[in-house]
Amino acid sequence: MKIVIIGPGAMGCLFAGLLTEAGHEVHLLDKYPERAEHIARQGLRIEAGGKTRVIRVNATASPATLKDTDLIGICVKAYDTGSTIPSLLALVSERTLVLTLQNGLGNVEQVAAHIHPAHVFAGVTAHGSTLLGRGHVRHAGNGPTTIGSLLPEHHGRAMELAVVLSRASPATTAAPDMKAVLWSKLIINACIGPLSALSGLANGQLAEQVEWRTLLRSAAEEAAAVAARKSIRLLYVDPVQAVLEVCRSTADNISSMLQDIRRGRKTEIDAINGAIIREAGALGIPVPVHEELIRRIRALG
Repeated sequence: MKIVIIGPGAMGCLFAGLLTEAGHEVHLLDKYPERAEHIARQGLRIEAGGKTRVIRVNATASPATLKDTDLIGICVKAYDTGSTIPSLLALVSERTLVLTLQNGLGNVEQVAAHIHPAHVFAGVTAHGSTLLGRGHVRHAGNGPTTIGSLLPEHHGRAMELAVVLSRASPATTAAPDMKAVLWSKLIINACIGPLSALSGLANGQLAEQVEWRTLLRSAAEEAAAVAARKSIRLLYVDPVQAVLEVCRSTADNISSMLQDIRRGRKTEIDAINGAIIREAGALGIPVPVHEELIRRIRALG
């Protein structure tokens, strides 16, 4: 399968490497020509289990060279989703599938406004990946990947795509309810991301320190209450336990929000906690913990 990954960040590089190792023809599409040239020349470096492996992939800043693509994976920051649309339109054909592997809400809807919804899928993953440099990541923890179709009647196609992805990420499944997929990951990100960014702690440490574990619990319960009012059936029964399990299974991972803060970059707080606040406001549900978290993260920037 010919696969194009848009965005050579932590997750984009990880999945590009894993999919290449699974035997697919993988191309990384970057908006920066110099970085693309570096990755094409040096390959991807993935650290895991104390070892580093180098995986050769094609990387380019020109979508015109990537015609006849079977699958496009979008791995850019939520606030950059709109900027990928010209590249998408240049790449898609009648057979091309588009999968968003991003944080927050609203990404898949932006894509589906330009690409036929039958070809658009949303995905979330619990893999831990830390960007160490250009094309260089630390795979800090394995986790399940779940995808879903924008249209429930295309669940069968999502299952077929999950089979393809499972060769690279073994615990990949398809869920019939895309909203459940997105909200289940949203709640986990809305807890771990800002708390790790504020504390400076790796994921596992959040679950071990009483102060931060208490805030994780409060944030998870608030967000889950909003999901419940929206009649969204999460992929897990206990949201607090789900958050703690992800913290522990990706114990050494540095969350993407903490990585952004350390690099002085814009965070995805508005697409994550901001989405929860907006949904809660529409329902008249108070979410003071998330309002405080977004205030404190914005103050850091």
